[in-house]
Amino acid sequence: MAAGTTLFRIEVDLSNVDEGQYERFELRVAQHPSEDLSRVVARTLAYCLVYEPELQWGRGLDEPDEPALFARDANQNLQHWIDVGVPNAERMHKASKAAPRFSIVCHKGKEGLLRERDKRAIHRADKIGVWLLDPNLVAALAQCLQRATQWVVVKTSGELMVTVGESSLSGYVLETTLSEL
Repeated sequence: MAAGTTLFRIEVDLSNVDEGQYERFELRVAQHPSEDLSRVVARTLAYCLVYEPELQWGRGLDEPDEPALFARDANQNLQHWIDVGVPNAERMHKASKAAPRFSIVCHKGKEGLLRERDKRAIHRADKIGVWLLDPNLVAALAQCLQRATQWVVVKTSGELMVTVGESSLSGYVLETTLSEL
């Protein structure tokens, strides 16, 4: 971890009704000194949205050529590359070639992704999964983020609901592909 890194411990009770997935897990999320709380929240929500048992955190902003999250198979082959935010067109092209599955979880609106997508041809753009998070939900969760907390996350029919303590917050989550954005 980089000097000045803040560590968050988030216990998650996940109910992804759309996928019939119900899991409980504890996350240790490291905040890089240059990273704002909205990105920490977006990475945490990304983990929840693309959850699979093999999912791991990347090495973070100190290693810009690595994914934010990834999954490998039993032979340690990269199977799923997940980026958070608005990766540039070159990165999207590279990532879609590096792994059979590539996903982007964006908390900044779709405009930046559209600009990057239109800069060049991106390998398998029709297969790149995109989750657009409601920026208001991300901002509200960032305001109530604590170093040790519990989240109940429910995804159903394009809505994402997160309960933190006594507060229930909700917003949209749009699931699409890069080419359909």
